[in-house]
Amino acid sequence: MAATAVSGDGWVLSYDPETNHLAGSRHAAERALRAARDAEAVPILGLFPVTATWDNPVGALAALVALQPGRAVITEAPPDVVEWLDARFVWLRAAEHGSVT
Repeated sequence: MAATAVSGDGWVLSYDPETNHLAGSRHAAERALRAARDAEAVPILGLFPVTATWDNPVGALAALVALQPGRAVITEAPPDVVEWLDARFVWLRAAEHGSVT
């Protein structure tokens, strides 16, 4: 599985699930570890609340963006995270047009 990486205002953070390695800004890493430890609900891209955890790729992304949920930029993600994001945006677009019940 590929690593996931995010960046924000002056920080970069990445997580590789194969090696269980978290790298980047100390402040951002501490925030990510706390979010996962406390199983916080973190809004991915400020829109989609996800429980932060290291147990799955989307949860790991939530932990990584916990420092700045609405402003963090996803710079690298494995295919299953990209597919998850695509599906959420399709749903969001449908909801905007009233086709979600």
